[in-house]
Amino acid sequence: MCISHATADGLARLMHEAVEPKSNIMKKIYILPLLALTSISSYGQGQIKKYVESNTIPINSIQPDFADYTDLEQIGKAVGDARIVMLGEQGHGDGAAFLAKTRLVKYLHEQKGFNVIAFEGDFFGLNAGWDEIPKEKEQISKFLYDNLYTIWTRSKQCSDLLYDYIPSTYQTNTPLQVTGFDNKVYLDHSPRYLKTYIDTYLRQTDIPFVNTKAYQEEFLPAVEGLTKGWLIGKDTELRSLEDQAGLIIHQLEEHRNQYGWLLLKNIQTFAAVTRTARNQREANETRDRQMAENLEWLLREKFPNEKVIVWAANAHISKNATTAFKFEKSRLNWMGTVFASDSLNEASTYVLGLASRSGFHQNVLQPAPSKVNSPQKKGFENWIDKVHQYAFVDFKRFRKDNPTYSDYFLMKGFGHNNDLADWTQVFDGIFFISEMTPSEKMN
Repeated sequence: MCISHATADGLARLMHEAVEPKSNIMKKIYILPLLALTSISSYGQGQIKKYVESNTIPINSIQPDFADYTDLEQIGKAVGDARIVMLGEQGHGDGAAFLAKTRLVKYLHEQKGFNVIAFEGDFFGLNAGWDEIPKEKEQISKFLYDNLYTIWTRSKQCSDLLYDYIPSTYQTNTPLQVTGFDNKVYLDHSPRYLKTYIDTYLRQTDIPFVNTKAYQEEFLPAVEGLTKGWLIGKDTELRSLEDQAGLIIHQLEEHRNQYGWLLLKNIQTFAAVTRTARNQREANETRDRQMAENLEWLLREKFPNEKVIVWAANAHISKNATTAFKFEKSRLNWMGTVFASDSLNEASTYVLGLASRSGFHQNVLQPAPSKVNSPQKKGFENWIDKVHQYAFVDFKRFRKDNPTYSDYFLMKGFGHNNDLADWTQVFDGIFFISEMTPSEKMN
């Protein structure tokens, strides 16, 4: 059974924004006390400021069709032999960031050999579903439109990547494969096929729970209800689904690390995230830990020999977030933090955050654009010479040259909100956009 686009959009808005903070929620989490913002003269005004002022690399364009990649070569050198490149965005309404990321995806694919793009998106739909579709332009475009979040699929600034570039690579010898690592399994493919897929998989394993009345009358209907949004607000049913999924996972121990086993963990986690959505911190950490596990599985099991681009929000890709921030309320176990806690993962990954100085943002679900917060006078954004419309700063090189540095400085890293952190530990580099522009909705 397929839900309509109107219903899907409403469900996507409700379920995605339950965990993806809006700007007002982000302010509650990340805005610092006024006293702290006005007494930071001792923070970040030494080594890092001088480094940024002396080592800012201008970028010529963010337009996806700007095919002269000479200006991106310094980013390529910074990436080096990394197997994973994570591309962030301050917020999901940053149209200029989407353009910049599209151009970076093209560069990484064509010049650096990255042949997989992993989206912050449905782990079932963007794996089991993607693998089944014919790789023809119309089929690819429709599938991506239906199975990625509306914030990207309805954005004009993402249309080149999703509906032109990715399909076009399937006319070459190096197609750009698509995958996803988010445990929120509710977009078009999941409501239609996840329950049947799980039932087929579990009956093949012949675990004891499959032969119970609870499996048929409670578990399978709950899986369907989870994917279709019927369980939102029904904490008892969600808790029961978590418990039953946990029992199945225990009985599947000998099948650990199979896709079906991990899919059960995603169902369990999505139920927990849905149930705890009002507790922003708990929901975020539950979700992001599972996303990190999903990403590790993709790299280890599904794409063991491929170089992977990760497309997600700045917050999700941030490293060392539990230690790098000045204030406790900003310290969360985001996906990047969990993923990079493994030294091998950290060594093979380059995390590129995006930052901007001024402008407006608006995602396609919002009625009007909003002005982004201004950077603090002594913040990172004002260390970038105003002659640069776009620029790149390599923090990884700074860390190599200054291994004992551990100071805090201000930057608008998450949601256009100023925060104090040793941002050189959070991101390996920053792609800077002077003037942010809103995401425009496609007709």
